[in-house]
Amino acid sequence: MKPLMNKTSLALVISAALLAGCSDDSSDEASAPQSRLVEASTLIPEISEMNPQVKPAEEQPQLPGVGQLIEVRDSKGYAHFIREDGYVIDVKDSVDGFGGDYQLTGVSLSDTLSLEVMGAAEVVLSHPEAVETSETNFKYYTVATKPGEPLEIDREDQKVTIEADNHHYAFVTVNATDDFLLMETKVNEVGMMGIRDKCTLRKPEDCRDELAPVGPQQLQQEQTQSPYLYAYVTADSVFQITDIHGYFEDHPVPFLARGHYDFGTPVSDPDSGRIIIGDPGFDPIELQPGVMPVLEPAQLSGLDLLGHDTSTGAVTVRGSDEEAYAYPLSNHFDGTTFLRDYQAAFSVTALHLEDTSVMKEVVVNIYLNKEGKEKQFNWYLTGEHAGAITDHAIDSPANPQFTSFEGLAKEYGDWQLSNRWDGTQRKTNFIVRFGDSGNNATGSSWRIEQAWVAVKPVVDADQVFGASLIAHEASSGKVRYVIDQADFQGLYQADIYPNMAFDGTKALSSISPNVDIDAKEAHVSIYLLDQDGHQFRCDWYMAGKQEVDSVWCGGKGSFASYEAFKREFGANTLDGNFDLPGRPKDTNFIVRIGVTQTEKHEFSVAAFELLDASTQP
Repeated sequence: MKPLMNKTSLALVISAALLAGCSDDSSDEASAPQSRLVEASTLIPEISEMNPQVKPAEEQPQLPGVGQLIEVRDSKGYAHFIREDGYVIDVKDSVDGFGGDYQLTGVSLSDTLSLEVMGAAEVVLSHPEAVETSETNFKYYTVATKPGEPLEIDREDQKVTIEADNHHYAFVTVNATDDFLLMETKVNEVGMMGIRDKCTLRKPEDCRDELAPVGPQQLQQEQTQSPYLYAYVTADSVFQITDIHGYFEDHPVPFLARGHYDFGTPVSDPDSGRIIIGDPGFDPIELQPGVMPVLEPAQLSGLDLLGHDTSTGAVTVRGSDEEAYAYPLSNHFDGTTFLRDYQAAFSVTALHLEDTSVMKEVVVNIYLNKEGKEKQFNWYLTGEHAGAITDHAIDSPANPQFTSFEGLAKEYGDWQLSNRWDGTQRKTNFIVRFGDSGNNATGSSWRIEQAWVAVKPVVDADQVFGASLIAHEASSGKVRYVIDQADFQGLYQADIYPNMAFDGTKALSSISPNVDIDAKEAHVSIYLLDQDGHQFRCDWYMAGKQEVDSVWCGGKGSFASYEAFKREFGANTLDGNFDLPGRPKDTNFIVRIGVTQTEKHEFSVAAFELLDASTQP
């Protein structure tokens, strides 16, 4: 059996090196490209060795005549199976007039291949079952490049990545009960496959026992907990069900790629002869990543990843070299960002130290610079002085300069984070050192519970009311929220408050707002005082039915842009007395999200800050 996953990804790996070509016609050498072999890898989104819902290669199920499958769970606990063999690769090497087109057949996702190209080329990965078959339902699905969007290889490329996914199959499920004849529960006149258990709300490790496609007769005999039937289809289909009294019904299944049509648990009514099935509706298949690891193999040097706790994300690593490092955030630090704008958290436990006579503590190196002056700080994570942060020039952890990252950031917040090149990593910093030439890490092991560095979120959770945080982008601070609960009016809306206080002395012209929000509907409510001291409100629109950047002030007028609004009311005072119970006091510039939305929705905030206009260019 061929291994399905390598150390870094579950992928089709097409490895090669540069191959020199030649031509007898010297006059064409300057313009004609040379033949070469391109290194490429085909990745399936959300499916990799680091996804805890994917079984290890040696545990993957098999079907007669098919061979090995790839099994992965979706967010609802359903098992999905991807065929591993029988793929076709079409290479179009004639796109710019050089080379010839050719096809590779019988490709497996674990094969190692070489693609020879001359100039630019296009590559398509497909499986004949998805488009050339008489089958009406399937036990598994196949992957392909997106239709109409081949991978483009430029003349200079020596390494590329092919991205493939499910573009041709929908998923149909129904819960199996004793009231129905499972052998007569079909899609397009063909029996469905059975799964013994569904892992909804269960840990991934509890979902891996005896999970493989079985026939409906075997499923009915075993009487297991929460069994269900499934099938994949590639076109509009018909779901057919028969109860134990002989009553039967057909239900249409309109095709939509990656759609999941769940018929739930049908109910048989022997008195009326009806089979009651709810509307299956449509839900997209969402593969379940679980809790992803705090560090992935690409972030490690001189360390092997031994294990991954899927409930917390913690990883266990072992030194494979004397120099062993981890890089929480790379390809980011360009030497211009400030320490004050970052958050960081680390937690490491030593499990086994191979040679305690030389092994010192695990340390995070933080590199700073200011006006040509450089500094390095050592943040101790393990050992007697865990938590100590010392100036490298002094490096006395028994008498540290700081005992928290927050303390360091407060004192050196106006220092910039240096652009470090370390081993294979570029634009990195906050380097976790497990071993070096004087402290051999080989054979020692650690558990890493936390290891992250991130730009502070553009808005803190205590500034947002009515929504829940679902994502924080480490490299930018951008945040994404979901509004999943309606208010007393039945509306799904949220408010974001600035972190600036208004005492009734600031004029509109003194504030320079920087707001970048992606939402179905959003505006900023600004409260001003007129000449008589009466409050009036103006709404500055970010998204929705009104023109973006327009400002509406009721009876006071409307404006095509914020700048036009500021020219009109720049001298007016910003009212600092707009207070609501349980909300920030002395506030203004309040962002309103989804004020007319009646369904759950998401929004993201890439920027929200109020700056002193006198300091802005």
